[in-house]
Amino acid sequence: MLEGIRSGAKGPMGKVLVVVICLAFGLWGVSTVVPLVFSGGAPVTVNGEDISANEIQRRVQQERQQMIQQFGDGIDPSMITEEMVRPQVIERLVQQRLVAQAAQDAGFVLTERSLDRVLAREQAFQQQGQFSSDVFARIAAQQGMTPRQLRDAIGDSEITNQWVTGLQRTEFVLPYEMSQYGEYSNQQRDVDYVILEAEDYLDQVEITDTDVAQYYDANQGDYTTPERVAVDYVIYPRERLEADVEPSEEDIEEAYARYLAAEGGDATREISHILITADDRSDGEARVLAEELRQRAESEDFAELAEAYSDDPGSASAGGNLGTFQSGIFAEPFEQAVEGLEEPGALSGVVETEFGFHIIRLDDIEVADMPSLDEMRDELRAELVEREIASQPVIRDEIANIAFASLDLQELADTFELDIQSSDFFSRDGGEGFTAEDDVVSAAFSSDVLNEEMNSDVIALDDMSLAVLRKRDHQPPEVMPLEDVEDEIRTMLQREAAIARASEEAESLYSTLSAGESPDISLQRLSGITRFDSDLADSLLNEIFRAPAPEGEGSSAFRAETANGQWAVGRVVSVTPGEVAEDEEEDVRQFMTQNLRNAAVESVLTDLRESATIRIR
Repeated sequence: MLEGIRSGAKGPMGKVLVVVICLAFGLWGVSTVVPLVFSGGAPVTVNGEDISANEIQRRVQQERQQMIQQFGDGIDPSMITEEMVRPQVIERLVQQRLVAQAAQDAGFVLTERSLDRVLAREQAFQQQGQFSSDVFARIAAQQGMTPRQLRDAIGDSEITNQWVTGLQRTEFVLPYEMSQYGEYSNQQRDVDYVILEAEDYLDQVEITDTDVAQYYDANQGDYTTPERVAVDYVIYPRERLEADVEPSEEDIEEAYARYLAAEGGDATREISHILITADDRSDGEARVLAEELRQRAESEDFAELAEAYSDDPGSASAGGNLGTFQSGIFAEPFEQAVEGLEEPGALSGVVETEFGFHIIRLDDIEVADMPSLDEMRDELRAELVEREIASQPVIRDEIANIAFASLDLQELADTFELDIQSSDFFSRDGGEGFTAEDDVVSAAFSSDVLNEEMNSDVIALDDMSLAVLRKRDHQPPEVMPLEDVEDEIRTMLQREAAIARASEEAESLYSTLSAGESPDISLQRLSGITRFDSDLADSLLNEIFRAPAPEGEGSSAFRAETANGQWAVGRVVSVTPGEVAEDEEEDVRQFMTQNLRNAAVESVLTDLRESATIRIR
């Protein structure tokens, strides 16, 4: 019982998930805030504060990617569309804004310095016991964020937690509430019951040929063959497209230059710093100390100076080491100073940021070796060829023009020396080989091809070959003969009748037990059933514990449909109140307290939602 009570999320990342995400899904339905279809790129406004279209789109893409990764190979990624994700994302963003606004109105703040301490303490961002900007950037990328966006998200969640904690601290559990919880949650019940299954009544059901025929006549639309089409087609193969393309040396050199511009020039920098803040001194005193340490760093050991003087708790004990520098994490003046250091051991001047005064040292720098043009030539040529044949406007337009002007495929075949091929019949679900491709199926069942009997538009196949098709034959949906589906209908009708018979018997038995009468069927005794009994179906447990406690020598009847065509019917014969075991008291107290606190937060959030002005433009 207590396993779920003991589990929880810890740390800033856990808080981001639990406070920001879980509350967002649990408190209000999506339809209370946004329609199921969100049109255009217009922003959402929450109490006058805009949620931009860019933010919505970024979060939609992030959410979709996380869902795809979560399901893995178990689902086709195309099934998770942006349209499906968008309403949930908008709802979540609206709720985040409401909470953030409430926290701000209540005066909750988090300084940059305090956020630094939070990040420095978080083990998820540490490497060898110290905060690592490299690890932080990698986690940000995994979340679909820049380092700055992740930093802001954690800061927002910390403020949110301050606000939530403030609401929760007034809630506590009284001793009598603990006692009531034990009596209720650990209660045990003894029951007599029986399972009635539809299969037990199959031999009592007779389905006539007339029954089958009547059902068939009334539901012929459920028994039709799929619409099918057979096509003739020509394919202009990829190999011929490639033969028509030969990038020039100038094209390859330009592609190499673009590659260098995109991939070259990046350097991996290892940095350390000394931070002097004005927390315990004036700005002037902090600057003077920083200037003094900058001079001393020219001749003294930088790590020793950092350990002795730096006010950065996350790096001072490591000699000021910050690990691998990642752009987007630090303040802009800090990053500009780092990028201006070119040789290992180089020192920056005193750099002022909102955190204080920094002296930065470049510990190491590595510039990735770039492959030469000769080493890249084959790869670049292949990419250029791929890009060119993907468009091929000249040959594609020529094929399209001939296909449009022709009443068959012969002129295309003659002009380009292509073979006219024929497919087997296939449905809208596709066939094999050529007819398995989605674009081929779409073209074959298009109105122009199917009804107007025209050649299709040019189709780009998966291997980048080009194809044109036209209808050769068409089979519309047809009602299947009764003899082909007779057995299927008879089996279905027989099971439905047996289910109905079992339901009637369950209702009759329930009435008998409710009246306190003895049934004409034997019942099985189950003793000591708890609310957490894993051997019984949830629907049955719910009904057993929903039934009133019996009075005196009486009993209390229950019934539950536990599966399709299966019913459990019985009576509660005794109830034993439970209690909280001594070794579980603290866990239960924490569990109950947390429930009370969550209810308090939910109540306030509901009020915020009801009083908010939310517009979707």
